[in-house]
Amino acid sequence: MCKGVKDIVQNDYDYAVIMEDAVEFLTPVNETIQRYISELNTFYPDWDIIFDSDWCSYKEGEVTSERAVYPKNIQINNNDHGGTRCAHFYLLTKQCAKKLYDNYLPFNNAPDWWMNDLFRKLNIKSFWAEPSMVHVYKHESTAV
Repeated sequence: MCKGVKDIVQNDYDYAVIMEDAVEFLTPVNETIQRYISELNTFYPDWDIIFDSDWCSYKEGEVTSERAVYPKNIQINNNDHGGTRCAHFYLLTKQCAKKLYDNYLPFNNAPDWWMNDLFRKLNIKSFWAEPSMVHVYKHESTAV
């Protein structure tokens, strides 16, 4: 994560995507990302990051067909550990990348759990996409 975030911070990107290699897309990627950015900039202009994955569903409010992005509580409550949705796929602003890059190391947990801690510390504005365009396909892990 740090190398990818460092690349974002050191280059002239407004937004960037970080994703795992075991994902496939359920909708056209470019159009869906453009929709996310458009909705976030319109309805939540101070947004930092949005997660997309078919892991877990958004349960913090009503989901409608008119909207694809929803604000996520970053606090720990009811077995919910914060604003991440695993680390399968996320789109973040350059400002968010800078905050994470400046504070990520040393980390003490799995990337998404550590990001949850940082989100609370840094007051990151996190969002989830619903319905998800990202599906994590079954694969054999190379983790030892």
